[in-house]
Amino acid sequence: MRSTIATVLLSTCAFLATGCDNDVPQIVTASPDGPEFTGPAPTLTTDQSAYVAVGDSGIVYDRLWHFTVIATLRNNSDQRLYIDGCGGPRPVYGFDSYSAGSAYAPVYGCSGGGVGIAVLPHATRIDTLQIVGPNTFDGHTGVGFGSLSGVLALSYALATCTDVGACHAGTIAAISAPFIVSALP
Repeated sequence: MRSTIATVLLSTCAFLATGCDNDVPQIVTASPDGPEFTGPAPTLTTDQSAYVAVGDSGIVYDRLWHFTVIATLRNNSDQRLYIDGCGGPRPVYGFDSYSAGSAYAPVYGCSGGGVGIAVLPHATRIDTLQIVGPNTFDGHTGVGFGSLSGVLALSYALATCTDVGACHAGTIAAISAPFIVSALP
């Protein structure tokens, strides 16, 4: 399932580089367990164009930075879509980084399978995401990997079938506009 998200994010990066218009129908080949997706692409927006990540009181090499994103997903199609939820009630999300690798890239330990989070046709879903980073560390030095400041875009993996991880060909992505994250020292 995580490889599906990586594939979606990589293909979406290429899609973003060429530009996109959310009003143009996006057609994705369906997997055997989901109908073909046809319709206007879903839109994913964030509540701000810039965020400030605040560090906790930990010592530098164990320190974590936090910020909150309110994400709004709009299903613009006539089809029910499912957000990958890793079998739970919260969406699995990722970040596209426009600078160095992001320290906020989440790490998921899903066992696979599970019903995605349904978003009805023309419905809107709002999620409050508590973003924390870094999420990976050097095992010898304890220093976190990735950049704490930079330009990011939020992304969700979606599909037309309930088990998003099983919809390899039918999986689509919703990606927000880029936003800036600045980490306070």
